[in-house]
Amino acid sequence: MAESARPDAVEYVVDDTGVPRSLSLDPIPNGIDDEECYEVTDLVTSTASDTSVEISKSSRRPGDPSRKALISGALGFTSRGCPHIGTVMGVVWPDGFTSSVKPDGEQVVVTADGREIAEGDLVEAGGAAAATRAEPGMPCVEPGTTLTLIQSSVKTVPGH
Repeated sequence: MAESARPDAVEYVVDDTGVPRSLSLDPIPNGIDDEECYEVTDLVTSTASDTSVEISKSSRRPGDPSRKALISGALGFTSRGCPHIGTVMGVVWPDGFTSSVKPDGEQVVVTADGREIAEGDLVEAGGAAAATRAEPGMPCVEPGTTLTLIQSSVKTVPGH
């Protein structure tokens, strides 16, 4: 449908580095059609081998001084591909961590040292709840959510 739309009916915006930031399309601007019933909520940049998901990260590296509150649970992913630990949704990961969807559809978090943690793996980490809440525009965290800072290495619990 978009290919048959008027040229001014499709708006595709990228940032300064060429990464997609928004997409809007409305081939029939004055009509009630699918574009008025749905909205684009997220754009994901795809690579040949997997699909990366932008996550909230801090400048902390594993090994930096940290708080030691235990954060544990099964690694899960939201419908947008955002990783969480158990019921803790506002996770801010250490620098160097990434999240991606592999070509076979498996979702993983990749640690700074290259280990993959798969959905359903039981994980433990040290950290703390932040005194601040998420701001609009933070990746993978809804505005107003209490932030949970991972401040240690993330370990998988054997036998799970």
